[in-house]
Amino acid sequence: MIDPRGRSLGGMVKDPSVFTPVRQDAHLRTDGRPTQQWRDELRKIPDLRNAFTVIFLWVQTIAIIAFTLAVNSWWIWLVAFVLMGRTHAQYSSLMHEAAHRLLFSNKRVNDRVGRWLLGYPVFISTDS
Repeated sequence: MIDPRGRSLGGMVKDPSVFTPVRQDAHLRTDGRPTQQWRDELRKIPDLRNAFTVIFLWVQTIAIIAFTLAVNSWWIWLVAFVLMGRTHAQYSSLMHEAAHRLLFSNKRVNDRVGRWLLGYPVFISTDS
């Protein structure tokens, strides 16, 4: 962008002439942007797969806790601590997707699952 005095204001997007042309194919245009068909395909939300992911995350959490309590050994507690850290990150990641309304195509289901099943167990509010 150029201001009224002729000075460059910078900006986040460079002039298109500086970029090397991209070879056009089924997914990309010559300017490097994706085709509309590919964008639509990438934006499809796989509801069934995401539901399975949420269910499996809860099963994984319950299994880690149950196994740890059943064995009750110091080294199992150490392994469980590491695994629960990973699980906590998975809850946070899925909650983040739900906060952007990308987890389920039904907004009401997306918000409820994101808030109650993913956010609250790790003490994160999707409202903020």
